Amino acid sequence: MKLIDDQNVMYIVRNVLDAVDNRLVAHGERVAYLVWKIMAFEGRLPKEIRIASELALMHDIGAFKTDEIDSMLTFDCGASWDHAIYGYVFLKYLSPLEMYADCVLYHHLPYEKLAGVSCSHPYITSLIHLCDRIDVLSRSAEGVTKEKLASYPKGEFDEQRIRSFFKLEEAEQILRKLSEGTYQEENNRHFQRFRFSEETKVKYLEMLAYSIDFNSEHMVLHTIMTVALSVEIARFMGLPDNDVEKIKYGSLLHDIGKVKIPMSILEKAGSLNDEEMKVMRNHVVYSEEILSDYLPRDIYLIAVRHHEKLNGRGYPHGLCADDLTISERIVAIADITSALLGKRSYKEKMSQEKTLHILHQMGEQGELDIDIINFLEEYQNVIFKRASASGDHVYMLYQEMLEEYHRLIQEVARI
Repeated sequence: MKLIDDQNVMYIVRNVLDAVDNRLVAHGERVAYLVWKIMAFEGRLPKEIRIASELALMHDIGAFKTDEIDSMLTFDCGASWDHAIYGYVFLKYLSPLEMYADCVLYHHLPYEKLAGVSCSHPYITSLIHLCDRIDVLSRSAEGVTKEKLASYPKGEFDEQRIRSFFKLEEAEQILRKLSEGTYQEENNRHFQRFRFSEETKVKYLEMLAYSIDFNSEHMVLHTIMTVALSVEIARFMGLPDNDVEKIKYGSLLHDIGKVKIPMSILEKAGSLNDEEMKVMRNHVVYSEEILSDYLPRDIYLIAVRHHEKLNGRGYPHGLCADDLTISERIVAIADITSALLGKRSYKEKMSQEKTLHILHQMGEQGELDIDIINFLEEYQNVIFKRASASGDHVYMLYQEMLEEYHRLIQEVARI
């Protein structure tokens, strides 16, 4: 059952990465374009080009810590390991590209040092390294010249790839296309040739959702619990399988806009003030910007309407009961349930009993669908047990990723 077009997964990835920081807008996409064009010019195989394009698009996926972006853009390898390690663990544990994850780990390492770290795919890694630098230079006053690339320390880049780039530049004026933005039409046609299984698409979207949650120990289980609760409620209510699948995708992406919310707000130990709450509520608007045009309409609305209320007092659009489908209502309840059950920076976990009590209060006040709440209460033991099992798996994965991160921090210090 194909619910999301293959190329749209890559567009959503691109939009999430663009949202991380204004200084990185279109950077991954432009690096992916350069990688693709050079590899095609050199006659590499289509499958290798596709994989390298995906890696290049996502090479900065670990850059959620914006205090490191300055060093990334100035090409300070010693100060840029943090985002590269985060990106590596996200790709290794959460994506279909686990066999290529070290290309992201080492994408700031000079070419001559790749042999010393047993990089699995040095050609792709060194090419991302070069194209990363070409894109940054192309936006600077210095520009991209043979002299500028030659001014870096000997062995910084693969000389053969530099020669290929300038031959390609002479033939196709790649830098002009980047400057004018006309590369995008070519790049879109390239992405449209990508084909993914449903499992692969889900893995990429899970990677995006969890990479946001995994920035905080308090948030790590929120998305998976929201998805699991949504799916289990929908199944117990007898919704068709197709609707359950749409709910799974929509709930998976419901908080994707939080990529633009500062960690100081997401992790504040205490209640948010009015200004902070206004910023927090914008995450839904950011989700709309990231997802619009790239999801089927019903999945998109499931993802962006989880804070609307039946009585019209929700946000961001103040919708009412007549506007909200059963699927949207289920995810709204699952989102609140997950938040209440989970530990946050400002509160401890709530019991199942207290959580259901609060849900009933909200139902009686006309905010949530009381019929769905009653259904959740009736089957609470089975639903909560199954959702909890999903959370246990993800939390174990989170711990494993943390251990890998700390191990690599020690390892790269010796390079």
